[in-house]
Amino acid sequence: MSTARTSPAAGESKDGETATTAHIDRGDVARAASPAPSPSKQRSGQDPRRFTVRVLSDWRELESLKPEWEDLAENAIELAPCAEAWMLLPALRHGLPGDTVRVVLVFGSDEKSQEGRARLCGVFAVEERARYRGLPSRVIRLWNHLYSIFPAPLLRRDCAHESLRAFLDWVATTQPAHSLIQFLELRADSAFFRVLTETVRHAGLTNLIVGAYARAFFRPKSDTERYLQSIGTPHHRHEWKRQERRLSEKGNLTYASYDPSQDAQQWLDEFIELEASGWKGKAGSAFRCNPAHRAWLEEIVRSLADRGRLMMLALRLDGKPVAIRINILAPPGSYAFKIAYDERLSKFSPGVLLELENIRRLHGLPGIEWMDSVAAPDHPLMDRVWSDRTAIVSLLIAPGPFLGKLFLAAIPLLRLLRRIAVDTPPDNR
Repeated sequence: MSTARTSPAAGESKDGETATTAHIDRGDVARAASPAPSPSKQRSGQDPRRFTVRVLSDWRELESLKPEWEDLAENAIELAPCAEAWMLLPALRHGLPGDTVRVVLVFGSDEKSQEGRARLCGVFAVEERARYRGLPSRVIRLWNHLYSIFPAPLLRRDCAHESLRAFLDWVATTQPAHSLIQFLELRADSAFFRVLTETVRHAGLTNLIVGAYARAFFRPKSDTERYLQSIGTPHHRHEWKRQERRLSEKGNLTYASYDPSQDAQQWLDEFIELEASGWKGKAGSAFRCNPAHRAWLEEIVRSLADRGRLMMLALRLDGKPVAIRINILAPPGSYAFKIAYDERLSKFSPGVLLELENIRRLHGLPGIEWMDSVAAPDHPLMDRVWSDRTAIVSLLIAPGPFLGKLFLAAIPLLRLLRRIAVDTPPDNR
């Protein structure tokens, strides 16, 4: 499993771009999306609420909105960790890499309400790019930082379509006419993708799928043993048992899971040291090598523990960890976030052994229906031990007038010309 998220460009490098004006349609992607019917109040245009947008870039100002932010998360169409306060605020505070990151807040107010108080209905963390694939087109995209796991906004359940439309309108009215909106690496079966496709269709916005691939995904079977017998080959399953047996000959081999009564920091310290002992430590990309990134990780793990959304597993040999993984729970789903293992014991595949234990634990975890691997496509390990797949889609939208649509329509043509240039042999005359 990838210990850092895949590059945003990974999803965009897939072939077969398709421009549409009324809907998003590409085989399995379209079937996975199955957009839900839009709310009747959206169809009738009689929604009494007014939606306004506020843009902030200083995390100190955002801190004051935490109570409203938490209320939004409790009433969201789905949990979106990267847009939740406990993960987004530390990312801003500790300066995770990003280009001009701003947070677009959508508020909705009911004019008939006695209170007349606006509620926070949407949170969009965005960054801006001056060009897209050589085109002088301004791009507003959802922030997809180094450790992003699902770069979707947080939307209130009872006004998700309207909040998203308010965001799209904000881009169309406040940004240059040639601006495009980019949504990177969305799960096609997610609630947000359904809302996005429905809103784009109703608004008649020009859009373009710029990347689509499948990645490993976990859904439990009727029982653990049935699942384990369905993955890998008979040779793989025999080899995993042999490796576990051989490793246990070196000492007392045990599996453990983090318990809320335990000290999450102690578990995290073990993970950080184990990660730094391997190739990431040598390459300088381990959390221990970057104080700001380590501080971010420590803060979000504490928040996860406080919320009861932290899942950590360890494989220990004589009490010392030889593999540790961190999962983020987001009921009814979850995300495989980080894994580290003792590379000196690679011939025993401690990371694989812990992954198999993860599968066993997930089958007995109430309220969790799936786990996203957040792995690169065609991952050699995750594709072998996880039998399901989920469609991942990257999308561009032209929210404004003619110029943005023109740039969007030019992208497939530019791609075709580049292919022709690459495939054409040089003239040696």
